[in-house]
Amino acid sequence: MTQDCVVEIKDLWFSYRDDTVLKDVNLKIFAGEIACIVGPNGGGKTTLLKLMLGLLAPDRGEIRVLGGSPADARTRIGYAPQHTNFDAKFPINALEVVLMGRLGKAGLLGRYGREDREAAAESLAGVGLSGFERKPFSELSGGQRQRILIARALASKPSLLLLDEPTSSLDVAAEREFYNSLTRMRDRMTVVMVSHDIGFVSESVGKVICVHNTVAVHPTADLTGELMLELYGRDVRLIRHDHDCQRECAEGDRE
Repeated sequence: MTQDCVVEIKDLWFSYRDDTVLKDVNLKIFAGEIACIVGPNGGGKTTLLKLMLGLLAPDRGEIRVLGGSPADARTRIGYAPQHTNFDAKFPINALEVVLMGRLGKAGLLGRYGREDREAAAESLAGVGLSGFERKPFSELSGGQRQRILIARALASKPSLLLLDEPTSSLDVAAEREFYNSLTRMRDRMTVVMVSHDIGFVSESVGKVICVHNTVAVHPTADLTGELMLELYGRDVRLIRHDHDCQRECAEGDRE
């Protein structure tokens, strides 16, 4: 494994009982990359993410994360799930949720110190929710809760950030800001996210990992309707959201 290789998977197979979900997977993700995992339901996207986390073990093959096993790397991985089991009656505010990302890093007797609170405040700012520290988590919108979970993952100061459907509850403006924030993160960590939203192709994402029982890797620029038709089995319209496209569209509207 090279020094700059954050995730390396070789000849990996995984099954749930007799149902083979992933087969013959080979993949490398390098430091500073922002990679997006796409594919149809049941194709193995979330399973691949859980293998990187060490929550699942491959049937055969090898997976190394940050130079060691996924379990050994777990303290250096930030993870934000798509959904979380949450009791709406539990009295907890946004800051307390984000501080959970500092568990294992807190000082004596597990008490949060100044460094922990500064990390939490920085993470909230990074997802555009400064000033929400005292807001009850139960009173936040779905999109705000999703951003709080991302902030919790960021608070651990991870080397690798894994996100499962991070934009699923975000409106268009929040989604755009999220993709902008990815660019600001790339000098501090490697980002891998699962997404159904293949229509939102951001210039922030450099590598697309297409998962449909096996894995194929493409640069974002290679995404075409034909490729998505092959992957999803139906026609898919791709929409670019980079600055050049926005300028071209504006110029077209004036003509």
